Amino acid sequence: MRTLLRIYLSVSMVFVAISCSDVRFKKSNKDICLGDERACSVDPSSNELTFDYTETVPYPDTRVDILFIVDNSKSMMDDQSQMAARFNDFMSSINGLDWQIAISTTDTRVGSKEYMGGKLLPFKDSSGQTVTYVLNKNVSGYDSLFRSTIQRKETQDCVWYYQQGRPWECDLNGDERGIYSAVIALNQNQNGFMRSGVPLKVVIISDENERSNGGKYPNLPLVDGQDFAEDLVALANQKGKSLTAYSIIVPSNDQFCAAAQANNSYNDATFPGTIYEKLASLTGGGTFSICASSFTPHLQAISRDIDDGVRDTIKNLACVPKGNTVELYVPATAGSPRIISNVTGRSFSVSPALSPGETYRVRYLCIPF
Repeated sequence: MRTLLRIYLSVSMVFVAISCSDVRFKKSNKDICLGDERACSVDPSSNELTFDYTETVPYPDTRVDILFIVDNSKSMMDDQSQMAARFNDFMSSINGLDWQIAISTTDTRVGSKEYMGGKLLPFKDSSGQTVTYVLNKNVSGYDSLFRSTIQRKETQDCVWYYQQGRPWECDLNGDERGIYSAVIALNQNQNGFMRSGVPLKVVIISDENERSNGGKYPNLPLVDGQDFAEDLVALANQKGKSLTAYSIIVPSNDQFCAAAQANNSYNDATFPGTIYEKLASLTGGGTFSICASSFTPHLQAISRDIDDGVRDTIKNLACVPKGNTVELYVPATAGSPRIISNVTGRSFSVSPALSPGETYRVRYLCIPF
């Protein structure tokens, strides 16, 4: 009897020790499924995700919200000027849409300056008075307001201080956080910029990575929930926003661009934007080189994607499907699917087009992160 009692006490103590130990649990299925509320299952052997759900074809909607996030460090002055000069090229392809545009910076530090903390930047007139925080076609002179705002005064000031030998007076730092800025924008929805049920397009322009070099500085690590590409994708899904991201960066496979950007006149660092590349890939957007002699092709490609994406019959997939392939059941109760292999990013069209209000079932695999 005493032997049995000792065994029981020993097992109990082991159980208590295990229960009280510092155990790190794996993410829940909901987290693994990118925060998407739709039916998702996880294969425990491969960790592949399977999405299988029924939806209804929406009625035509040409609304789109576009957020530009610009790196405002001093090495970006010329790139900001290019973006401003080519804005009309961008607008030419989306003027048939009901668009809204806002701008933020990569400077997410807590502070009172208008460009800090992921705030939407004010669009100001020539006298310095704030006209609006959100541009649309009804705002008079929206093109000139965009050009004057995307070219950051704090960037120009820092260049001037540097040229005068007074770099300590520059109120900017090297902690660029484009993804975190987008996270803040999604969470706060400042000035009613993001309309309910409207696709969100994010354009990040930077010659560095998230947190400058991707979290490799000991004092600037990537923060879970803020700086990872998956964080922004999951947050957008949780909030019901169809997200597509585009990156104008130093590409990871372009050593010439990296060298050219590093040889700037302002002693600023430059790093490949690997995390921004991943964000564009996860959301079906595109990556473009910041070293290009003109941003016109970049902006025209982005504007075409936005126009096409808004008009696609079926969009807002939870991820870029494995093999760019989905199974489509029409109607939703059909016993066998059509195999759709022309998926582009997270959306696809079918021929003949489905009718608004028609139900369908879609099934596809996602590659785990």
